[in-house]
Amino acid sequence: MGSRWRALDPGTQALLTLAHLRKGEALRDLATGFGISAATAWRRTRETIALLAAHAPSIRDALRHTKRTGAAFVILDGTLVRINRNQIDRPFSSGKHQRHGMNLRKLVGGPGGPGVADESLP
Repeated sequence: MGSRWRALDPGTQALLTLAHLRKGEALRDLATGFGISAATAWRRTRETIALLAAHAPSIRDALRHTKRTGAAFVILDGTLVRINRNQIDRPFSSGKHQRHGMNLRKLVGGPGGPGVADESLP
């Protein structure tokens, strides 16, 4: 955002979010390590996740792009990327796999076509 009063610069905020999502570190522990309050750590991780979700292309946009490139078909595949989370975090829990993770989906266009969309959703 470029505000002078932000407690974390963008790179540090990204690192905080990665440590929280990938390693499953508790926000109160991360906050101590980054020298901020637990509430600030919570707000910054949520802000970063929302920013990433807002910039991800939608499946509809990816299909339009594939149609413009003239691919004969597309393949939609997905996988659950495991993350370490607490039991409290229901949005990141997969009932099918009985573990915490984020759904990573990829849409690939026709033979030899480029990947046209990556979408990561909780």
